[in-house]
Amino acid sequence: MNIFKLEPDSSQYWPLTHEIYIKKTGRENPYFSKGTDGKMRHYAVCPACNNPIQLIGFVKQAGEENLYARHVPKSILGVATYRQAAYDCCPLAAKNKIQSEKSAKKSADDDLAPQILRLIAEHFDRIILVLQESIGIFISPKLAGELLDDYLAEEAYNYKYASLLNIPWMLAYFSRSKSLVGRVFFHDDMKQAIPEHIPQAVFSGNQLGMRGKAFIKVNVYFSSHNIEPKGNTIEESMDMVITSEKRGQPSVVFRKKVIFDYKKFNHLLNIPEGKGQRNHALLDVATKTLSQHSLIKIQEQLCRDL
Repeated sequence: MNIFKLEPDSSQYWPLTHEIYIKKTGRENPYFSKGTDGKMRHYAVCPACNNPIQLIGFVKQAGEENLYARHVPKSILGVATYRQAAYDCCPLAAKNKIQSEKSAKKSADDDLAPQILRLIAEHFDRIILVLQESIGIFISPKLAGELLDDYLAEEAYNYKYASLLNIPWMLAYFSRSKSLVGRVFFHDDMKQAIPEHIPQAVFSGNQLGMRGKAFIKVNVYFSSHNIEPKGNTIEESMDMVITSEKRGQPSVVFRKKVIFDYKKFNHLLNIPEGKGQRNHALLDVATKTLSQHSLIKIQEQLCRDL
């Protein structure tokens, strides 16, 4: 992998370079740690699963690849506790292409769920901003509440491949089909495809409507969550599918691959307190919806136990 962080309970991570790693660690123990063989090891934390990772190629030897990190199958004192269940589901540990099923659940000893719920509570507005930019559809507070309600009803925070990196997209992935009529679109490819397949569809500015009194369903759902290795990193994605009814059956109008933008999400999560605009209406939606699912107090207690 080519990213790292320094604390398991932190959401902030950085690109893995010599300069950044040295600056963030200050060359201090336990990140710079001498092994029993007398050789120096360089440790950090995986941003996706909170397991310890070791830097490879910090002092490059002949024939070695550029600097990267890989998981360490043991706990590193002062860095992170190793959890096999978290490693088994970590997207950054994927050695083979993974096309996962929504029914897959984490093992009982994997404890990322409290951090996922905490990030939803504290950064729901930013989660929604990342998601709507990614899929190209404006997400109102009402729709955001529906997405979160579906997510919590599915207990998607326990999904086998849920990580600290993919929260915005998992919110959509686990939602039920949603109507698109009346919604505002940002991406031209969808604005072009929908009227081509549905003659009654028309855009007023960027808002989808129907000509006359036509009532035609235009819905969206998400499928095919995929995790694929790309060198020392991975590409995580899902399919966005827009459908309409044809002879009483859903017919695909538009499909595209949505690639998860970890960098955008990380940037928004780590804007300093007091800087950047917050959407308090969306934060209120998160508080209300988590409370309705009796998860606020549970999430707070679990986070205190981390």
